[in-house]
Amino acid sequence: MRLFVAGSVDRNIRENISLWQKKFEDFPLRPIPRENLHITFIAPWNTQNVDEAEEILHTLIWDEGAIPVKIDEIVTKKSLAWAHVKEDKKLYMLRKRLHRIYEKKEERRRHKFHITLARYNNGYVTRQMKREMKSKLDWNMTIRDIVLFRSDLTPEGAIHTPLTQISL
Repeated sequence: MRLFVAGSVDRNIRENISLWQKKFEDFPLRPIPRENLHITFIAPWNTQNVDEAEEILHTLIWDEGAIPVKIDEIVTKKSLAWAHVKEDKKLYMLRKRLHRIYEKKEERRRHKFHITLARYNNGYVTRQMKREMKSKLDWNMTIRDIVLFRSDLTPEGAIHTPLTQISL
């Protein structure tokens, strides 16, 4: 089974993202469904032991509380449009702690926190479309929950199912 760990996205940000997606509904995009929006802390991995993965999440010790974050721009890169989450020391601390309890290696390059908004095929999205999708933002939210998701890959895109969560 394919699993990953992510922060939940609050209702106001989901609404903002829905409005952004609606604005570009005539573009050849595959918008990410509202229920699949998240901020990844640990990239997907395969495991047969889902119960253990759920138990591990509940061992997280985090005394810092919920994490306020700022979403500052829409970026188009490769075949994705995503909302960039401004760097924050607590985000990196939490990511590092989650990697440690799950015994996952962190990537060498600096992780860029983001929320994927849509996927596209570069052959169908022009440079002009990409420029139109980009914008500066001033969105604020608080990450209050960390969720262990199951990710099922389908031809239409990934389907993410929450398995368990903890409050920060």
